[in-house]
Amino acid sequence: MPFVKGKSGNASGRPRVVEEFKLRARRVVDKHVIQYWEREIANEGPNAMKASELLSAYAYGKPSQAVEVSGKDGGPITVSWLAGEQ
Repeated sequence: MPFVKGKSGNASGRPRVVEEFKLRARRVVDKHVIQYWEREIANEGPNAMKASELLSAYAYGKPSQAVEVSGKDGGPITVSWLAGEQ
């Protein structure tokens, strides 16, 4: 089927099955995964730190990470503009 400009290839949207699957997956997470996280954190098991990080990230989002950019040997970044071929 060739591409037709301005016409959607999926006019009816995503299949309903995907939404139903997501709902079922969320129920499993709510029932089992969160209980696992709570037990792991409470018992300070070997995965307690990772469980805490994941639970926090899902609840509040991952913290932003600062990135420092510098030039050669930590100096300023040099920007050169080229005005075309000579």
